[in-house]
Amino acid sequence: MDYNNLTQLLSESYDSRRYFMNLPNDVQLELHKYNDSIRNSADLTNMVNKLNADNGFGAVEFPHEYFMY
Repeated sequence: MDYNNLTQLLSESYDSRRYFMNLPNDVQLELHKYNDSIRNSADLTNMVNKLNADNGFGAVEFPHEYFMY
């Protein structure tokens, strides 16, 4: 399901909020810069992976089953 932005995604999706809250604080802060570009859980995980690759943030691994698509 697509939401308007990251803020709405985190407000309305328990799984996405749980994933987000388990990310390091520096990653959380960086993700908010892309608020309007993150509209679903796939966007969220893709952006985390991109930030990890681009900025050297510590890799955040969660089991594939973490989200209920």
